[in-house]
Amino acid sequence: MAKDKTNGGHKISEILFFIFLSALLWLIIKLSATYTVVVPFDVHFTDVPADYIIDKDDYKVEVAMTTTGFKLLNYYLKTQKKRKINISLKNNQYIYKGDNVFSLGKSQIEDAVSSFMQIHKNEVSMEDNEIIFVMNELAFKKVKVIPDIQVQYEKQFSNYGLTKTSPDSITIFGPQDILDGINHVYTQFKFIKNVNKDIQISIPVSLDPRLHSNIDNVNVFIDVENFTETETEVPISLPANCYLRLFPDKIKVKYVVALKDYSNINSMSFHAEIDTISLKQKEDLLPVQLTIYPNNIQNISFYPSKVEYIITNE
Repeated sequence: MAKDKTNGGHKISEILFFIFLSALLWLIIKLSATYTVVVPFDVHFTDVPADYIIDKDDYKVEVAMTTTGFKLLNYYLKTQKKRKINISLKNNQYIYKGDNVFSLGKSQIEDAVSSFMQIHKNEVSMEDNEIIFVMNELAFKKVKVIPDIQVQYEKQFSNYGLTKTSPDSITIFGPQDILDGINHVYTQFKFIKNVNKDIQISIPVSLDPRLHSNIDNVNVFIDVENFTETETEVPISLPANCYLRLFPDKIKVKYVVALKDYSNINSMSFHAEIDTISLKQKEDLLPVQLTIYPNNIQNISFYPSKVEYIITNE
């Protein structure tokens, strides 16, 4: 009795296996066959010229395809959002029709579909001769680019001169009301550490999502030099017809200078003088002003900032 049940179970399993195998073979045969169907595709335009915008993003085309069931199954298994072909306006020639209306030929659509489906172009046919789309022209404005960069230098190294960008300004495109409130744009933030040599780096421009430009990156240049700290004594000058003796009559100026400029700077590169307003007010101490100093030095300080004085006859 137990043997009969076992044999019956084996027979059912064998029958189910052959049914499954037959169904699988039938499916493979069907999917290997060639079919001609008309299927829709969403069209997304890329590389739109910087001075134009395509507001509408739901352009569609219907294309007849002659291909295997496997290829069609791959198409139908994709979600609706992924049944989309990208058309580059940079790599494809389009025609201006007038009133911001443009067209793209059927051959370019067929190329995109054949590439998307990985089938030969001869297996794709679009009934319409072209696809019509609208591009609206944008307002534009030229603005300065400011690098948003933070640099951490190694000891005794620093920037020499101003940070430069190339280009130093770009043309941005967008709605007029947005452009009216913009006078400059920044790069994306960049942090660089342990710097001991010149910096030359390309950084993307950071733009409001409603704006765009034909320039995506700018080159940022920073000259870097080895610096040293030094000091020099500078005489305090007196105004004409001012008879005073100052105590002290010199100040010590401390500054940081690039090594390549070290020998070019001395006490004659500076000019110090007293504040004559305090003299008229008969202050006990006269403030000292450093009125002239080289523009290629940093971290300037001097002492004393005030000096004693006595009035002399001549």
